[in-house]
Amino acid sequence: MNKLLLCLLIPALSFAQVDSTDIIVKQMMEQQKIVGLSLAVIKNGQTVANKGYGLANVELNVPVDAETVIRLGSVSKQFFTTAIIKLMEEGKLSIDDSVHKFFPDAPAAWRPITINNLMSHTSGLQREGPAYDNNKIQPDIDIIKSAYNLPFVFNVGEKFQYCNLGYFMLAEIITQVSGMPWQDYIRAALFIPAGMHNSYLTDFYPIIPHRASGYMHLKDTLVNATAMYAIRPSGGFLSTSTDMIQGKRL
Repeated sequence: MNKLLLCLLIPALSFAQVDSTDIIVKQMMEQQKIVGLSLAVIKNGQTVANKGYGLANVELNVPVDAETVIRLGSVSKQFFTTAIIKLMEEGKLSIDDSVHKFFPDAPAAWRPITINNLMSHTSGLQREGPAYDNNKIQPDIDIIKSAYNLPFVFNVGEKFQYCNLGYFMLAEIITQVSGMPWQDYIRAALFIPAGMHNSYLTDFYPIIPHRASGYMHLKDTLVNATAMYAIRPSGGFLSTSTDMIQGKRL
């Protein structure tokens, strides 16, 4: 488990004094054994705090600050749904479209699933595509097709249940409809217009300035996190707390 986290606290969370924020954050870090995090607090559209706590790299004793590039994990999902809405505004799709429009070889049972179901975790699909492997770089469509023969968890639209597979499908839809890889579309249509110049794909290989290292605990021992080579659309981006503030303007 990656213990280096980016926390973006939305406007509903505010504190009377910066000192009390520091106390709360440091207590949380100690309780949860968090190595480092970046915190932004926004109140009434204004940035109240934007700072780092702990370390971005333990071995080199590099502190986290507002420009530290940290893996967003599932916080990345908001950019996929925003991209879908932008494509809808451009008249290129509807959130009521059946997934069969984009995956014509999918099982007939998938026909009732809409883009909106994917976005809202109400598709009834299994949480993960079984072909996904952290150590294997492969096309998103291969992960999606690996789930074709899996049973539904519940009937389409019946309830909410977290589903990463749905976001692989949204990524593939963005690629098909935009005519460019989903990461390129999101960067061009969302990140650049918002001024998010330090937000990146979670690619293991490029040298990314100020990228934080990942850590995990083996019992009470802190070790480097296992490398993740695969790109996972359900958690596809790295960013900074400063960029995430910019992103609130999307």
